[in-house]
Amino acid sequence: MLSGLFSYGRPEDVAPFITDDKLHFVLSRWLQSWLGGVYIRRALSAHIKVNVLQVAVFLVPPGLGAGLSVVDFELHVKAVVFGFSVVALVVVLQSIVFLLRRNHLAPRRGTRKSIDDTDTHVTNKLFSSLLLDMLFPPKRLLDETIGLSLTFCMAGLVMQLLSDRDLGAYASTYANCDIVENVLGWTVYATAQYPMSARSPVDVNTWRVGAPTALDDVQRAVYVTGLAGLDWIFKTVVPSALTARLVVRYCLFATPVLLNFGVLPPTTALFEYLVEQALGIGFGHVPCEDAFLLLMYAVAYAVATGLIAASTSAPLPVSLGLAAALGRWLASSRIRSWNETLTREILMTTSTKVVPFSPDHERTMVSEADLKGSMGDVPELWRYTLFDSDRVLSALRYAFVMTLSAGAGAGFASISDSDRDQCGSYLLELLLGLWVVVQLRVLIPTSARVRRWSCYIPDGLLNAVGWLLDRLLRVVLLLLLGCFFARDAMSATCAWTPCTAAYSSIAMVHAYTICQRHPCRATYIMALAGLGALCANLSFAIALFLAALVPPRFWHGLELLQYMRVVISSTVFEPKQRFDYWILVTMLATPISLASLLVATVLVSPLFPFCGSTLFLAGFPRPRRFWSTYETWHDGEDACYYEHFFDALTLELPSLLAPASVLHQRSHQGGHDIYLLRVDNFLGLLEVLELSTDYCVVRFKGLELQETTSCHHLEASKLDDVIADAFDEANPSEDDAPHRLPSPRTFTPLLRTPIRMYNISTVTLVDFLDDPKCLDLIHEAFYVTLVSELNRVTHGSVPEIWLSFPVSISGLDFVLKEFPTLYWDYLQSKNKKQRHFQNPRDILKAEEIPVPTPTPPSREPRRSSLKLATDAILRLVTHLKPVRASVSAAPKARPSVRAREERTASQKERLEIAYGLNDTEAASVDYESLAKQRPTVVHGRRSFMWGDIESHEEASTPFVNPGVAVRASFLKDRWNKVTEFHLLAASCFAIVETLGFGVHEKRGPSHIFDCFQGHFPRSLENDWLQANTTLYDVVVRAYRLAVKMGLDKFAQGDTDLYDTPDELEATIQHYQSKWHIGPRHTATWKYYITTNRPNLFALTKNANGQYMSNVYTLGRQDATLVALNRAACEGTWHGLALELLYMTNDDDERFSIQSNAQLLRNLLVQSADPPLGYPIYCTGAVFIKL
Repeated sequence: MLSGLFSYGRPEDVAPFITDDKLHFVLSRWLQSWLGGVYIRRALSAHIKVNVLQVAVFLVPPGLGAGLSVVDFELHVKAVVFGFSVVALVVVLQSIVFLLRRNHLAPRRGTRKSIDDTDTHVTNKLFSSLLLDMLFPPKRLLDETIGLSLTFCMAGLVMQLLSDRDLGAYASTYANCDIVENVLGWTVYATAQYPMSARSPVDVNTWRVGAPTALDDVQRAVYVTGLAGLDWIFKTVVPSALTARLVVRYCLFATPVLLNFGVLPPTTALFEYLVEQALGIGFGHVPCEDAFLLLMYAVAYAVATGLIAASTSAPLPVSLGLAAALGRWLASSRIRSWNETLTREILMTTSTKVVPFSPDHERTMVSEADLKGSMGDVPELWRYTLFDSDRVLSALRYAFVMTLSAGAGAGFASISDSDRDQCGSYLLELLLGLWVVVQLRVLIPTSARVRRWSCYIPDGLLNAVGWLLDRLLRVVLLLLLGCFFARDAMSATCAWTPCTAAYSSIAMVHAYTICQRHPCRATYIMALAGLGALCANLSFAIALFLAALVPPRFWHGLELLQYMRVVISSTVFEPKQRFDYWILVTMLATPISLASLLVATVLVSPLFPFCGSTLFLAGFPRPRRFWSTYETWHDGEDACYYEHFFDALTLELPSLLAPASVLHQRSHQGGHDIYLLRVDNFLGLLEVLELSTDYCVVRFKGLELQETTSCHHLEASKLDDVIADAFDEANPSEDDAPHRLPSPRTFTPLLRTPIRMYNISTVTLVDFLDDPKCLDLIHEAFYVTLVSELNRVTHGSVPEIWLSFPVSISGLDFVLKEFPTLYWDYLQSKNKKQRHFQNPRDILKAEEIPVPTPTPPSREPRRSSLKLATDAILRLVTHLKPVRASVSAAPKARPSVRAREERTASQKERLEIAYGLNDTEAASVDYESLAKQRPTVVHGRRSFMWGDIESHEEASTPFVNPGVAVRASFLKDRWNKVTEFHLLAASCFAIVETLGFGVHEKRGPSHIFDCFQGHFPRSLENDWLQANTTLYDVVVRAYRLAVKMGLDKFAQGDTDLYDTPDELEATIQHYQSKWHIGPRHTATWKYYITTNRPNLFALTKNANGQYMSNVYTLGRQDATLVALNRAACEGTWHGLALELLYMTNDDDERFSIQSNAQLLRNLLVQSADPPLGYPIYCTGAVFIKL
């Protein structure tokens, strides 16, 4: 049964957690622990040369410690000798190890393997100094200072414990264990001295408990400091507790082993948990995301407490006014601003790296006339300073708070005790009445039943009511504090001693801070403290501390009960486990689950179902942030959408989390709330870390968008059904009632808010790309857009590097027939106007702008069409360097072309003149077969076989004149107007639309999709085009624009591409300025997402092979906020950590990640912090002012 319980959801019948590989891993960790950080990953026989030297580190510290134990020196002298010996040994041995690995394993270049990595995973890293970079990677001066300070402090504490020999009976009983203690103690000292910064980085996919990234100076300092503190407490308070002191001592001796068996992360978490609980009870606020910020807040609270304690000798109004001012200052964001400023200054002074600063706000240029006209509207200086200055408004708020608190204290101190108690009871009743009204106000916009009523209350009215209730709560709370603190000061039974002054000062700081930080949360604490003071006749300060313990645990217990109810309900109604005795296990495990519930409620710790079963266990007490690393995570192709999503969300959060908002007033704990945000098919998790009246700290995670994952898709669809049911005004029909999700759920839809986000519309193009008319529109639009893009890049003049296009003249003949001559003439006239009006406002002098003057036409006779064809073909000869099998040698230089004067030229003679062939070479050429061929590839080499110049018939051959030649084609009257731009555009068009097709091939949907992705038909000409990167980008951009234009025209039912050139130019300009057209998941696509391009278009292909049109339109979308049960999130994440890290149950089909629509289990597993979870986007702790 135990094996079956452990194998929930596993494909195997029995899945033992301890295997040979895992046992070998544990043993290697044990060896590593005694080496002080040297990492042995494989057996000694694998890398014998390296590991023999590493084993020396294992042998030297104990041996050196045993040798020092018999030497009659002072302990500090021994410490110096031992410390220098160990550091020198580590430096020498690791230098040799590094040289060995570099010569035998590392590649022969400026990279190296990480020092402590002997496995196949290699971390390449550039290095400048061999030894320094190996032992001490470059760090900031502040980090080095903190690390050295912690190392010296730990060394001092270890020396203190080693020098302690006053254990009495222990010393007499275990006198022969002195050498053993020295061996263990000196090994601990070596571990404390080892440079932890030399540890190699570990990839997140291989991260485990005890990995080098989990061991740092702070965790070691916390562990050693805690043990030393316990030893000092036992020695001072309970000197006879020898057994406890021995346990502490041997816990310290076991530090090297415990380091790598995962004791430091839980120890650090326990220490942070104690600090969080102490600060939460004492001051009501704990910053979560930064240890340095936590230290600044602790110092600020200590200073505030000292100032209030020093003012106890003054009158009561002075103390209350000072406490109110300090409480408001602590509840504001001033300390966070100081932290950011101090961190920036330290980075600028101690680091050579570029410090990223926030960009300046955009400045809009204003004309001089508008500036002069607006000067009359500027208010007077004193009026602006008084009413619009933030500093003056802040000073007025401070003055109001101080005046109200001091006045309330003085007023209540002047009345009798009975009247004061009666006023306190009235204030408590008023406070409870306001709390009831606040809850009703929160219930109106968030309840699904209320939303189905026919009555409608405007949001503006609800916000005004919320603002009024928030202000009334603050005033009533300040009056209540003045009443009860005056009651304590005037009480005859309260003896004013230093201890009383201390906890009264802390109580004042706590009370005034939480009342001005989060009035709704302070309501519970003040009501309970007031009832305790009136009913139990307790001091208000003592009742305040007791009351601070109750609300967090009460709300946490309710969340735990709801979580257990959902898990058991989903197990009963939708059983998925293969274990046959799950009902019996549930019944037998009920007492354990209830006991775990009680422990988790008291400790405010997670409660998790063991391996997905109904057996609940209390998790290790941790801070409420729970495994959060607060680091940015950006993974996956869809992360750019979530980055834009969060940027848009930050614009709405000041109104969503404002003091008068629903989310602020429904938060029972002043933060620690978790919400799901659903917009279209985007799904994000928003975690509110801290929430105050003027700022908040949030964290956002984006979940995957793929629909191929069945569990994700099932839970997301069920979530959409619940949202639709909650926001549907009409009652659901009876037919839909059986399909509704069962009521016990861990999530509740709250409200909808508009957010500026991309709306994704997807259309199947089956009826579009299969229609010949749509294909003709795209074909026609491509020529137009190609001419437009080439003109925009070249301005009508083609660069010389693009004049070597390898398309034959015969291939351009019918392509030039489709050339958009009318649109080109319009662009030419527009280019002339732009060249004519280069300086419309006379910003520069006319002579400073050189205008090229056209050269006068020569008096030479006009070039014939044959001469033009000859020049083009000879350019191809020079560019392609042809190899001809039928001709002995290609002409190396261009000979002079002389036409016959008074006779009609045949096709053979025209070819001889065009190619510059003599009679001997021309006799061996088969012109009839040669005229039907195009450039091909022969035996892997480029070979050019000459094609037909013009489809010429013998009967209609024109007369050839050296001065004038007539081309018998559609360009008979316009051949002299064909420029190099025409030939370039026609060549690019032919490469995409005509070349590369077989005899039976034609344009179709696959051709359009491939060309949209940038994959043109294969041909030699396409190779030339791709070699010219700039021209290739122009052609690709033009084709994508043509696809969009053709699809839009066909969707509108219009078969004509344009009516006038002006209309066509306006359409192209609109697409170029308002749209981005291209494939998804590219760098360009992500750039335009982050820069808020209004419209994006992409052509994609789904799993069924159907071509899809994806249009992203930026606009206001309705985002649905869904409240999540925090206990469910913490329990799921804690169970995930237990399975992956401790039990190594990393099977993809384990039961703990199976879909559960009531619990959203799979979505919660995704949203866990990496490497346990796999969100595709994750922000750090983001500070937002409200």
